[in-house]
Amino acid sequence: MNNAESLHHVIATEQAVTRMYYALDRGDYPGAARCFLPDGIWERSGNALHGQEQILASLNQRTATLFTRHYVTNFWSWNRVDPSLRLHSV
Repeated sequence: MNNAESLHHVIATEQAVTRMYYALDRGDYPGAARCFLPDGIWERSGNALHGQEQILASLNQRTATLFTRHYVTNFWSWNRVDPSLRLHSV
């Protein structure tokens, strides 16, 4: 992967995370789950959720009265040798 391709993947991943939290904060749980690849993994509350279906099932367990607004700013990515990318927010 060249530098331009790597940068493209980093930006696209950061945008996916931003879109995911936007959907999550509006209660659009199917939309939040679709921000992950079908085989994506979300490490949430100490549990690894595998795939969109498991992510959606977990989100559907949230109480209907829960109100959240995420403020996500500091991203860094760890670009591994294989074509996957891991994104962290701090």
